[in-house]
Amino acid sequence: MKRVLICLVILSMFGGVCWGQVYISGALSGVLEDTTYIVEGDIWVEEGDSLVIEAGAEFFFDDSASMKVYGYLVAIGSENDSINFTCQIGDENWKGIKFFNTADDSSIIMYCCIEYSIESGILLDSASPKIQNNRISYCYSPDFGGGIKCMNSNPSINSCLISENQVDFDVYACGGGIALLDYSCPTISNCIISNNTAYRAGGVFCEMCSNPNIDNTQISFNYANHSGGGIYTREYSTPNFNICNISYNSVNYKGGGINAASSSAPVFNNCLINNNSAGIGGAICNQLASYYVNNCVFYTNDADSGSAIYRMCGWVISINSSIFYENQSPVMYFACGSWLEVAYNCIYPETDSVFAGNVPYYLGKNYRVNSNGDSCDVYNNIFLDPLFYSTTGDSAFYLTSESPCIDAGDPESPLDPDSTIADIGAFYFDQTLVIENLTITIFNDDVMLDWEDVPGAAVYHIYRSEDPYFDIMWMTPIGDSGISEYLDEDILEEGPQFYRLTWE
Repeated sequence: MKRVLICLVILSMFGGVCWGQVYISGALSGVLEDTTYIVEGDIWVEEGDSLVIEAGAEFFFDDSASMKVYGYLVAIGSENDSINFTCQIGDENWKGIKFFNTADDSSIIMYCCIEYSIESGILLDSASPKIQNNRISYCYSPDFGGGIKCMNSNPSINSCLISENQVDFDVYACGGGIALLDYSCPTISNCIISNNTAYRAGGVFCEMCSNPNIDNTQISFNYANHSGGGIYTREYSTPNFNICNISYNSVNYKGGGINAASSSAPVFNNCLINNNSAGIGGAICNQLASYYVNNCVFYTNDADSGSAIYRMCGWVISINSSIFYENQSPVMYFACGSWLEVAYNCIYPETDSVFAGNVPYYLGKNYRVNSNGDSCDVYNNIFLDPLFYSTTGDSAFYLTSESPCIDAGDPESPLDPDSTIADIGAFYFDQTLVIENLTITIFNDDVMLDWEDVPGAAVYHIYRSEDPYFDIMWMTPIGDSGISEYLDEDILEEGPQFYRLTWE
């Protein structure tokens, strides 16, 4: 079996300052240490072989060279000492890292920086490695997936920054950030997919039965020329977006945030879909496709028609228990009014032109009251100020205790975690933490909490944070009290504080 010939060259310049460069090409195995590698031709890991790359290693690829993985690759850098894959200065034509169907699915790329490839930063062809804590930037593809291109692959992609990538502006090129093709079903979580560009799908592209789960991911500031500034789906793909932030994406034509087309059916749960812009469908546009929106927030999206929703034609769309706040009118435009469910939403401000086009009869007309006693239409949509705590910062789009959205969601949907009827919006209001008649008294740097006794409570647990909407699930109480008061000593010198109380 042919093995790579490694030559160590010591270069001396600038009065005795020295460094080493290792020239490599061909098949690799074993361990590549922390040094600089000049890749003169394609390098690869053969089927059955393994290659470990140590933290701090740097790879500079010559024109048209690439790294191909048919075996087992472990490339693990660290937060402060990444592994870098890039082009030689003046040779910005290397062709990325490619995994093929014989590659070991336990391969991992972690804390790596991949940039300036002209055939996708990472290409996966029937391969499913772990891709974690990487930066993939300034890469290009002539067709699909400037940053990452998945074909029939199910990788785990976690905590990655995929930014400043692009595909050709040809009509068939899609997915500036990431393209999921041919039955690809990856798990994508805790990523930032931003500032990518394409003809279609500036950020994320899904087609041909690709069904990813995308969780807690920011898809923002992406741009497309034709459709799907942030996301574009088609051909029976059914991606699930959970707790995602889809914001500040733009497109010249349709679907600033999302464009759903050609028999696809994306699902959006507890997402923030804000500040997207388009010619039509600032947030979402669909054509011959379905989509399902549950407990989301649409804020200040913009379009010439349908600032939040533009329905061209197509299958079922369902918009349920979501908040539409300060979007340009008309907020929703329906070219087709059949197979349409818009129910248990909060839309504000209320104007005569919230809905336009072929609007279902009675939609938007207050004929009754809901279970909270607020005026609503026959589909239980309300047109009241949701009374957010804030629209910026860590507490953005959380409900205050007086919000009409509390307990006004779809009663057929699962209960909120506090065992009450579902709220409208992305963040439920936790009613178990409401303390009656809580008073706060300040003595110098001490804080005295005093509240109305809860019948049957044996002990109270007190939690404190600088975040007004902190999660107590993994926290230890700062103290306990057997009575309805608690003294928190020497705390104000640390800045503003917020408290939560539970009892048992």
